[in-house]
Amino acid sequence: MTTSLRSFLLDSVFLELISLAVLFDVFNKIAHLGNNSYDFIIQYVLIVLAITISWSIVSCMANNKVATLANIILSTAIGLMIYIKDAIFDVLPDSLFQKYDSSDFLISIGYTPKGIVQAALNYAFLPFLISNIIAALICEIKGYWIDKYNDGKDITMEMIKSNINEGKEHNTNVSVENSEKLEQNQANIEMQVKIIDNLLAKGFKLSEALELAELNEETYNKFKAAK
Repeated sequence: MTTSLRSFLLDSVFLELISLAVLFDVFNKIAHLGNNSYDFIIQYVLIVLAITISWSIVSCMANNKVATLANIILSTAIGLMIYIKDAIFDVLPDSLFQKYDSSDFLISIGYTPKGIVQAALNYAFLPFLISNIIAALICEIKGYWIDKYNDGKDITMEMIKSNINEGKEHNTNVSVENSEKLEQNQANIEMQVKIIDNLLAKGFKLSEALELAELNEETYNKFKAAK
């Protein structure tokens, strides 16, 4: 995830506009349905939960300071838009809103045509206001945990990937080091065996040659058998 506030905000707005279009479509279906309207209300609630959970996860995986500030900015902006929207609707005449007839579900439960449009906007903005506020709170909790229990070190997707890469690099280095040690050990044994063979050729006993070369008989026999 990004550590840039500008990039994070642009990604946030893009994702929320897509989700907004989906919610408008869901609400439009609710407004025009009768007996099955409550099924779509359940779908709306599930969409709200999905947006809140997914956005909280995205915020947690980003740089904590960036995510906290971005969620505060977004929740403040959405709150202001809702307030401005309500102020505008208060001065708009009801005659502008005649799209829905008396057979519509929301009209049947007491909504006016103007109230339906207002409700549609409220229900469209509400998931993002909720998700941004909850994500900001989660980021604050994460920040407290980072400062108190993680020595002020943030946990981001980049850090997780970096730790994985460092682990792989460390394992590779260890493997190379072990391979080099094995090769060096084999070279040392080969040199010791040559010394022993030279001593044997000069009439030394095997036990004496092994002692002088500082090699045990089992290793000597294995090396000679492998040859």
